[in-house]
Amino acid sequence: MAKTAVIVGGSLAGLMHGIMLKQQGYDVTILEQEASTTRLGFDAGIRVGPAVVNFMNQYDRTGRPYEIAATTQFIDKKGAIKLRTSKTMSFTCWSLLLSILRENFDGAPPSVELSEEEKTTKRARYQIGVRVSDLKDAEETVQVHTEDVLTGTTDSISADLVVAADGSNSSIRSILMPDVRRQYAGYVAWRGTVPESRVPEQYRQVFEGHVTLHFMERNYILVYVIPTDDGHLQPGSRLYNFVWYTNMAAGSKDLAHIMTDTAGKTHYGTVPRGLVQPHIWEAQRATALAHMPPCIASLIKQTQAPFVTKIHDAVSPHASFFHGKLFLVGDALVTLRPHIALSTNQAAYDCELLGRVLEGGMAAEQWEERVLRYANRTRMYSVVIGVFGTGSRVELIREVWRTAGLLVRQALGFVS
Repeated sequence: MAKTAVIVGGSLAGLMHGIMLKQQGYDVTILEQEASTTRLGFDAGIRVGPAVVNFMNQYDRTGRPYEIAATTQFIDKKGAIKLRTSKTMSFTCWSLLLSILRENFDGAPPSVELSEEEKTTKRARYQIGVRVSDLKDAEETVQVHTEDVLTGTTDSISADLVVAADGSNSSIRSILMPDVRRQYAGYVAWRGTVPESRVPEQYRQVFEGHVTLHFMERNYILVYVIPTDDGHLQPGSRLYNFVWYTNMAAGSKDLAHIMTDTAGKTHYGTVPRGLVQPHIWEAQRATALAHMPPCIASLIKQTQAPFVTKIHDAVSPHASFFHGKLFLVGDALVTLRPHIALSTNQAAYDCELLGRVLEGGMAAEQWEERVLRYANRTRMYSVVIGVFGTGSRVELIREVWRTAGLLVRQALGFVS
């Protein structure tokens, strides 16, 4: 009889682990709290890090292209290039990668030909609208208690293995470690996309092949090209994606105002696309036109429906629970600030090492140490970059020293 696994969270981290576990012979059930059959990615851009590349090379059966390569450049207010780097990075969009992973997990949509065994045994199930209310260690298994978010109907599932991949606001982390909570970092990220075809050729030449950054007074913006949700990667049919980090004091009226949508609802994490109050975005656009180079200002001017996200930190001191039967991964384990764009890479890294655990090549305790070391180190790098762009010189010096201290401690064998 096949072993069973439950994954909490149906986004990128959850699907990666689901695909890996299915390959390992598990019957896998993914529980996604979102009740909609269509996940909203807002055309969000993500970086394709080395662990993601390794994962896709090992598990992807679709063969669909999904990434666009770019190097980094810095420009001044006039749009003149101040610095270019030679290191190449690759980027994709959240929705496209999600669709590819979903195809590999359970063949939905059906562009991946499932084997007869997969069709008959239904070893991969993706359930929407299901919230996990509690978990219990039942000696040989984990008992997962659930609730239907629409009807309130309760149920429970017994699993040999549970993976908590439910993001930075993880409900599983809250159950296991209620004292570990998200902390607001003091700034927000405005995000949006503009079709490449709408951008003047003179500006497209500036952006082509590059991640373009422009720094202002304690805020900065970056622009790069991503595929569309449907997977269009051809020049002229892609999207320009921007992320604009701006300071916003915790508890301030301005922050509360920005996080209140057009219906008067206050959001804790993200005000979705189409719900940002128009006059708030108009004020942001006015700032862009006054302080940004023309090529970037033109993108902001054309953006009608941005979304805005508060940047948070969340750091778990543990990753393995219930004697190696429950694993906390990705943003649920440690939330990385998005400046170095390695959250998806973290999920893929956690997944790769968990595969080694299941193959007998690594103990759960070793896995926990490795993923915590990686997450803590990467998080500090992301904090330094964020403070460099949005903080003061004193704050930057402090974070650099904190990072140096962490690296010294890790060199001595400590995790954090």
